[in-house]
Amino acid sequence: MGQLTDKGFVIERLDNIITQLEDGFRDIYGADINIDPDTPDGQVIGIMAQVKVDIEELADSIYKALDPDLASGVWLEQRVAYAGLIRRQSSYSYLKVKCTGQIGTVIPINSMVEDEKRQRWLTTESIVINNTGEAYTTLRSDLKGSFSLDNDRPLEMMTRIIGWETVKAVSNAVVGNDEESDFQLRQRFFKSRAMAAKNSSDGIIASIFQLDNVLDVECLENYTSMTDKNGVLPHSINVIVEGGNEKSIAQIIRDKKTAGTGMLGAIDVFLPNAKGRMIPYSFDRPQSVFIQIYLEIRRQENYSLIDIEAIIDSLSTVRFNIGETIFYSRLFTPINQTKGFWVEKMLIGKKGEVLSESNIEISPRQLARIAPENIEIITL
Repeated sequence: MGQLTDKGFVIERLDNIITQLEDGFRDIYGADINIDPDTPDGQVIGIMAQVKVDIEELADSIYKALDPDLASGVWLEQRVAYAGLIRRQSSYSYLKVKCTGQIGTVIPINSMVEDEKRQRWLTTESIVINNTGEAYTTLRSDLKGSFSLDNDRPLEMMTRIIGWETVKAVSNAVVGNDEESDFQLRQRFFKSRAMAAKNSSDGIIASIFQLDNVLDVECLENYTSMTDKNGVLPHSINVIVEGGNEKSIAQIIRDKKTAGTGMLGAIDVFLPNAKGRMIPYSFDRPQSVFIQIYLEIRRQENYSLIDIEAIIDSLSTVRFNIGETIFYSRLFTPINQTKGFWVEKMLIGKKGEVLSESNIEISPRQLARIAPENIEIITL
């Protein structure tokens, strides 16, 4: 049977189990017993061996599920709970809109509209079109998750109401969050190990990562006496945070940074020091860099239809870290999640620049994003 060793749990393989059972049968019935696979005794040995190997593999799976590197789902949630972490849940996206129509028309709560990407939105309150023929309200995505829509985009009314004529976005959508994936939760767990560190960039990163709605953190540190290649001044830090409350971020920087360490950033949050003096604590938000993708694909003969929307969805849901280079070859992984075609040509680049088959360098303060409207797919 399987053994716990200094190298972990080692299972017993099927061929060894069969050999042991065959030797056992020979000890009981004699060396001349016929245990070929097509005989009754051979069939019994095969069944017993499979039952035992199933138990071995179950034990191996349980052993691996206790390792945060290999655990998934509920097992991973149980492991990270020892560090005081819980999986971040998904949240709704919200959109402010203007409705027009006949004066006095009532648009009830949960009335549905649909945007150009076929994402559906619901009214969050009952509204009445006023004397100017307008009414403003906030919509909520029908499902939890990250759904974007630009300002001034029209929407189609799915709930038909007499007197309700148009609906249009009046601001960019406030994008919600997708449920934290196993990869993201595991990454946050590993970074949390530095939380106990004092006055260090690792401690700052780990602590900020635990704040609500923080998606990514980077801390550029310059411990030299000269301004470095990233523009960080001598003996200074530059914290870059995606998401999270500004005051909470500043409080962690105040508590974790070394006394006398300079700070760089476009956002200043003033907090009192021990003597009550208001001190600015600085950090940055990442600059969004939108990636453009051009694809030429060809349908396989045994497929009648290519799910273009699935390809776009797979690409647009890829998340990158702050400062992460976009590697050309890695984009094939989300593309190939959709079946029925092969890629004849792919070009990528920053939006507005020349597209190529090269990697895309992202600076330390930038964050790459792939929006659905920046993906063009041609079927050959």
